[in-house]
Amino acid sequence: MRRILLAEGHGPTREFVAGALSDAGFEVELAPDAEGAYERFAASRPAAVLVAADLGASRKVSRRRLDP
Repeated sequence: MRRILLAEGHGPTREFVAGALSDAGFEVELAPDAEGAYERFAASRPAAVLVAADLGASRKVSRRRLDP
């Protein structure tokens, strides 16, 4: 199953989009903030990442670099 990481700060939107993705056949990992998204991405390397446009990133996250 293809895994997608969904980073969305608004709980109801996060649950709605996660449900739609799940119904479409994706395994969905959820992150409520940029730091959580970074940590989940680094740990599991999903096939795709969906990030809310208004989520933003803390300086701590934006300065991190992932090794390929």
